[in-house]
Amino acid sequence: MDYVSTVAACDKFKHPVSGWLLVDRSIVYDAWISWRQALPPDPSHRALLDCQTSNAIMTLAWGIHEVHQRFADYQRMGDTPFHVSRWWDPDAEWDWATGQRCLFRIDGNDSAEFLRLHKPENSPITVEAASVSFLDARLKCLPDPRGLPADHVFSTPRQRPPRRKPQSPRSGKADQNQPAPGSEQKSPQLPA
Repeated sequence: MDYVSTVAACDKFKHPVSGWLLVDRSIVYDAWISWRQALPPDPSHRALLDCQTSNAIMTLAWGIHEVHQRFADYQRMGDTPFHVSRWWDPDAEWDWATGQRCLFRIDGNDSAEFLRLHKPENSPITVEAASVSFLDARLKCLPDPRGLPADHVFSTPRQRPPRRKPQSPRSGKADQNQPAPGSEQKSPQLPA
């Protein structure tokens, strides 16, 4: 019998890939953000976690953790400084229901400090200040609720790149798939 099977239902959840995990486990290695902060408090809602939502939560947590590592007091912490007000809510509108948005604050730091340390060009997330202390983080590419990519344009059909045709011998250019004349390779002869 493993340890997770002896834990109360409110302290564990079934991850779609990893199996049963404790909710106090960090989402990203060495991060101060735990699954308890991302998952809904009701254990019956946790059963709705799928691979796509899990990947969104992990990517968003990685983006937040990447910025948090730049804080001066990051290595001296003994407990999580994160207070998440809202993350994955399967009953809410689609951006909250997909785990691609998070409203949080960090103890002892204001939102301006996080925004100063955030490097948006290298990050999978966008972050806005929701207040003096709270931040609203989102994945950069929120998919359309109908399953289409966010940059999909309905008025123009998808175009394929033109097909390359092989050069014919008549054009004067050698076909790259054919060996040059006189360069035929002979098969090796085995000794008798």
